[in-house]
Parts: sequence; C-alpha cells; structure tokens
Amino acid sequence: MITKKLSSIHLRKNKKIMYNTVVCGGTFDRLHVGHMVFLDAAFAAGRCVIIGLTTDDYIKKFKANTSILSYEKRFLELEKFLLARGYSNRSEIFPIHDVYGKTLDKSLALDAIIVTDATQKGAEVINEKRKALGLSALSIVTVSLQKAADTRAISSTLIRSGIIGRMGEFFPNPQWTSKTLALPDNLRHVFHSPLGELVSKEIPFDYIAFPEKIISIGDRTTTRFHEMGITPKICVVDFLVEREKKYGSLQELGFSKTDTIFTATNPAGYLTQDVWEKILLMHQSLQKGSTMVLQVEGEEDLLVIPFALLMPLGWTIFYGQPHEGLVRLPITEKLKLTMFHFLEGFTQQ
Repeated sequence: MITKKLSSIHLRKNKKIMYNTVVCGGTFDRLHVGHMVFLDAAFAAGRCVIIGLTTDDYIKKFKANTSILSYEKRFLELEKFLLARGYSNRSEIFPIHDVYGKTLDKSLALDAIIVTDATQKGAEVINEKRKALGLSALSIVTVSLQKAADTRAISSTLIRSGIIGRMGEFFPNPQWTSKTLALPDNLRHVFHSPLGELVSKEIPFDYIAFPEKIISIGDRTTTRFHEMGITPKICVVDFLVEREKKYGSLQELGFSKTDTIFTATNPAGYLTQDVWEKILLMHQSLQKGSTMVLQVEGEEDLLVIPFALLMPLGWTIFYGQPHEGLVRLPITEKLKLTMFHFLEGFTQQ
C-alpha cells in the first residue's frame, strides 16, 4: 500500500492560514476540478494537511462500482497534483479503511477537518466519537461543491458515467443535442481509417467478456456477435450493409420481441436531434436489465461519435470498417475529449 509522509517543513507564519494541522479525506477518483478546489481550500486553511485516501477494500463496502481506479492509481494522481501545486512538503497521504481514518489518533494534534456540503454530517459523527474518547472536537471547514455546466455538482460518479469531463465539461452539449449536425467535407478523411484497434478475424475473449458493456454499431457487426452467442447491451442497426439494403426486420438480425427498441431518423453524414435524444434516453436506461436496439432510418455511419461521447467510461464500441474488418474502440476520457473537440468542427443545421 502506497503512503506518503510529511517531510520536515519550516513555514513562515501566514495570517491567512487559520490552523496548524488539518485533515481531509476522500476517494479522489479521476481527480477533477472539484477535488482541486477542495484541496486548495484545505491548504489555504492549514499549514499541514493530512489526506486520507480510501482503500480498494473500503470502497467495495459502500460503492458497487468496479470502474473506480485502484488505490495505487488514485494515489499517484493525487501525489502528482500536490507536487504541481507545491503542496508536497506540507502534506501526508495515508490509506483509510473506515470513516474515521486518523481523526481518532490521540498522537496527532489535529485542529480542523475539511469537508464538502455533502460530507459535513460525517465530520459531525467524527466529532461525536472524538468527544466520547476524550478528544477535543475539530473545527469543521466546509467547502462548497463545484458545479458542472448543467449546474449539477461535479463528481467522479458523473465522470465515470460519461456525462461530464474532469474540468466540468458537459458532454451532451445542448448546442449539439438540440440541433442537427453535418459532417463537413474537410473532416470526412477522419473516418477513412479505423478510430480504434482493427481486430483480427478471431476476437480475443477478454475483449468481449462483458457484453453488458458492449455497444455494437452496424448490422454486420451485430450479426457477428449474435453468431458467437453474444448479445451486446446496445446494438445499432439500419438494415444496410455497405449502404445496400440487406435485412428487412430485427428478427432477421437475431433480435427478440423482448428487446427494448428505439427508432431514430438519421441521414448519411449527419447527426440529427432525434439521434441525440434517443441515445440520451438509452443512457438513462442502462441500469435496466433488457438489451437495447437503436433502429436507424437512414444510416448509422457517424453514430460512433455520440455513443463514444455519451456512454460510460469502461464500455467498448465495436463497429465495422469497410473492407478491413471490425474495429474495437474502448470508451476512455481521452476518446471523449477527442470526440468533443471533433464535433466542434461540425456545422449546425
């Protein structure tokens, strides 16, 4: 387990700093602008800041989410931020296995605890426990949560869900989702090459081990999965193969009447408001048990973009590259930002 200890420090007294030693804690997954503001406030309040970082085992007790980064990765991101801000010699990072962390350690002369609006009650619980142990109550410093572009509080949960980026970027940009976007001629070359990894004829099992996190775009891609006995969580079809009519019904593609069906109109070279609305509805339905099908009237040639932009981190898109094969495209933060900036070049109708 990685930990970081305070080094010997000599600070001149700063009238703005209210406390000698303060403590704070969190999961700090996908370190975002809200975390940064929170930590800046902690270092503005205390000369020394003790930071508790939740362990993987502790997270499993209260968060059933395997997409949270490991303790080691979160530690390294946190350490990198502290170094960049010049906070390293004023801080200690330690693993926490419960809500108390080091706040009940009688050997530590703690003065205050830094919390957010959402975690203030936890600080009150800690103070009650301290009093029961004969320790003085900690001063509670509350830091307001930062808001994303859609006014919701920025959180790692929203980032993992694919809705926002680490700096609060709102990926379902209303300027796009409320309009029809057209692919300009100067960007068409982007789709001439695979956007991800070109997969060989045999798909490695670890690529398809979690069909509940697979998005299949294209009729041929979808039927290939069905022939393998795999049903992706989301399938996108238009009854066309290489722009020629191939299928006449969803049943021909291997779907049953129990699948949840969405329909949308989308001409080749466009992303319509109808498509954006339906993909957002699909995102809202991800927790439901049924698989989902988006049946497109027109073509699904550009739908890789909105699915990459709007779906959760850790999911994988598979689509067909004409005359080359199957493309595997994992949804990552980097991919989302790439698609976000790519759409800025589209023209609005």
